[in-house]
Amino acid sequence: MCTRRHALDLLFGGFLVACVGTTHPVQAQSPPFTDGSLHGTYAYINNSADVGSLGLIVFDGSGGVTAQIKVNQSDNSGGRKVTPTSGSGTYSVAPAGTGTLTIQFEGLSTPSVYDFVITDVNKRQGTLATEVFAVAETPGFAGQLVAPTWKRISD
Repeated sequence: MCTRRHALDLLFGGFLVACVGTTHPVQAQSPPFTDGSLHGTYAYINNSADVGSLGLIVFDGSGGVTAQIKVNQSDNSGGRKVTPTSGSGTYSVAPAGTGTLTIQFEGLSTPSVYDFVITDVNKRQGTLATEVFAVAETPGFAGQLVAPTWKRISD
């Protein structure tokens, strides 16, 4: 019995040594992201500090963007107020999948600037973003943090 156990220990030890010395393939790097990585219609979803906003944001794949969003916030009397807004602007995507979007919404005196990162892609379509996480550099209508997720829903 001891001989059999000793043989198994040697076999297992040899297997471990062989595995340690074996090179493992390096995972392939995804191609660099481009402005074309954002293309189509995305659901815009944000919920922060008693303010929710939702809508559609459309990326043209070439650095242009339009949005139609509804912001639901407290009206300071215990009720809620829904404010629809729309706007257009530009965006750029860095090769690593980060980027910046600048959009001028109706009723705001200055454009809203978002920093974003692509968090998921359609692997069959290379670097086409299916989900993006963003954070606005300026506060929302009620002074809250604006940190939406954009989820691709169509072309």
